[in-house]
Amino acid sequence: MRENHGRSRWFAFFQVAGFIFCFLVFPIFVLNSSLMSFFELKQANHRQQTLSELSTQLDRLEPYNDERRYFHLLLQKIFTFSEQSNHPADYLDKAIARLKKNHPGRFEFVVWDKSGEIIDKLTDEKRFRFVIKKLWMVMNAVHEHVISSNPTPIKNLPIVKSNQNLLRQFLGRVFLPETLMNPWLTDETASLILADYGRTRPYFWYQVGRTGGLMAFLNWDAINDNCGVQAVVRSLNRTNPDITVGIASLFNLTAPYLCRNGHLQNEVVMALARFENSAES
Repeated sequence: MRENHGRSRWFAFFQVAGFIFCFLVFPIFVLNSSLMSFFELKQANHRQQTLSELSTQLDRLEPYNDERRYFHLLLQKIFTFSEQSNHPADYLDKAIARLKKNHPGRFEFVVWDKSGEIIDKLTDEKRFRFVIKKLWMVMNAVHEHVISSNPTPIKNLPIVKSNQNLLRQFLGRVFLPETLMNPWLTDETASLILADYGRTRPYFWYQVGRTGGLMAFLNWDAINDNCGVQAVVRSLNRTNPDITVGIASLFNLTAPYLCRNGHLQNEVVMALARFENSAES
């Protein structure tokens, strides 16, 4: 009797244990494994989405890798919009006023209509009208040269060769005729044109189209303080508050510009230091 009773107890125990395992432990194990797989997949997707958004933001920032590129792209955008406007002079009037307000004392402009006449209201440089007229002729010739895909080097164009000294006296001591191609380039090398050593207007930019022409002179301060690139950083951080975009100079990695995300500076500086150390090893 005792033996049968013991067997019955063990049998009942294994029944209960099997019931608990089959209907409680095993389902919990399966549910836990499913949840773990789900959360790992969700985390991986979130990570991939975050990396994709970060890559998109960096792709937007990359073209503006320094002030010369920033102002080239900004001026190009302004001129393109003016060409598309029904009233290009009015559009340039507002755009130039906005630029001068945002960057006081850093720009001088010369604006021509489609016949090559100076628009006085929009032009700061009103002296040397003869030289400015020659400048329009040169710029227009370069424009036609570019759209015709002529392989002749710009410095060999007759109008450029005959006015080279005049242009250098007006534009700057280090002006090189071949740099007139800079604003027309379609890759990341497109930029402002370096023409002089001085601080007043060492760089200039120009463009010519069907509605006229635009030339901008920029002083040294406009190129030297990263205000343009910082404006791009602020804009990108406003459009996507979940992704922090910033810039840092290779000459001073300890002071990155992070806009409103300054609380992340220590983490960013440490990451930049690790990157710098890995690059040197």
